[in-house]
Amino acid sequence: MRRRRTQPEESFQMAPMIDMVFLLLVFFMTVGTLAQDARPDLDLAESATVSKPDAQLPRSILTVAGDPQAPDLYIGALRVDADQAEAWVRRSVEQDPAVEWELRVAEDTPYRLTRSWMERCTEAGVVHLHLSVFEQ
Repeated sequence: MRRRRTQPEESFQMAPMIDMVFLLLVFFMTVGTLAQDARPDLDLAESATVSKPDAQLPRSILTVAGDPQAPDLYIGALRVDADQAEAWVRRSVEQDPAVEWELRVAEDTPYRLTRSWMERCTEAGVVHLHLSVFEQ
């Protein structure tokens, strides 16, 4: 009769598992850093009569910054031109008529420019438009 050779029982290797944990840790730390809000920093206007919305629903953000003659426009963190911004707003309203938009403008931005973008958003069909300000 032939004798069976017993193979030693393989133990669970921890080294590859530890390597994977560290790789995942580095990955998520890197992605978390890159995914931080990249909107331009603005000095928003202050208001004593600010009212906060009841619900903090997700909103699309339009930022108007820079020179009033040729402002820099951002949808979230993506820099766009005026036509792209308007098209983006229109598409979002077509997809969801109840979409909420937040308009961020710098404190030193002329009111005519702020009003112009408020009008463009309402002409595109935005019903819920919030103007970002700091509370005094």
